Amino acid sequence: MTPPPTDEPRRSVLKGIVSAAAMQGVRKAAVSAGSAVVGFVGWPVLLAVAAAVVLLILVLVVTAIVALSRMSDQRNDFNYQCESRLGFSVGNTASLAVVPRLATSVAVDQAPATTWETTALQPATTTPPTTTPATSSAAPTTTVTSANSTSPANPYATLTAPPSADAKTVGCVNAMRTGDLVGRPVTSPGNATGRLAAEVANQQVGLLATDSDGSSAGPTNNAFSAANLVRYAYYQASGGEVSLPKDVADQIDMGDRVDPSAISPGDLVFFNFTPVDGPTAVMIAITPTLGIDATALNQPIAVGVLPTGNVIVKRPRAHAEQEVPTP
Repeated sequence: MTPPPTDEPRRSVLKGIVSAAAMQGVRKAAVSAGSAVVGFVGWPVLLAVAAAVVLLILVLVVTAIVALSRMSDQRNDFNYQCESRLGFSVGNTASLAVVPRLATSVAVDQAPATTWETTALQPATTTPPTTTPATSSAAPTTTVTSANSTSPANPYATLTAPPSADAKTVGCVNAMRTGDLVGRPVTSPGNATGRLAAEVANQQVGLLATDSDGSSAGPTNNAFSAANLVRYAYYQASGGEVSLPKDVADQIDMGDRVDPSAISPGDLVFFNFTPVDGPTAVMIAITPTLGIDATALNQPIAVGVLPTGNVIVKRPRAHAEQEVPTP
């Protein structure tokens, strides 16, 4: 019978001793090197380097947070500017309003004795477009600069949508290239010009509502379109200083946005928004809840309940350098 070998356990023990000795040597070398570095540069320098590294990390974190916040602000402003031109539910068609109508004028800024039932339009949802466009110098457009010092030049005048943008984003970009930069909704009461414009519009109750009659000079064929009615009312009320465009979708670009809770006589209430081309209907307010309705074609212009929900309210103002459209 052969005796068991005795060299293998000895080799294992020897390897363990050698490994332990090597690790101990490495530790001593590291400690010696660290002591040498500390002795050479000193603790203050090492602490300063460590502090600089921590500070650099903090700066990078803060920079990232600021960049993300700025991107969020830009996205929110983009959505707000688009919403101010195309309605809250961008990309969705608002349902038509069915509102009570009165074929005789009422006192401006005074509620009638009868109770009026309001019919809401599509709810005012604020779902943003799914794609955020990128700015580009391609496809140059004309920058629109407001003569009113409170309304800066439109920074979106040269905006272009990327090729991968969806229809909502393309519609927003196209709508935002013209008109003034829209500020936060105002909550102050209207002015004398607006009140006079409401009175002028109120005097047209009983004329026929059509899709093209009238101008800033007055009715034609004893009729007005909704767009030309508000053009006429403001042109006459302001002595020609406020001249609105001919199309409803362009009129929404003019003036200040108004919080619906602050509707005053003369404010323009835009509604019935198309998916990408803006509003197709407008009424001029004569009270916080009533307005002059010339949107029912081939029907008399009447007093109607102002629509609610997916509406944008604007308050026109004079632009001293604005080109006056032809009547």
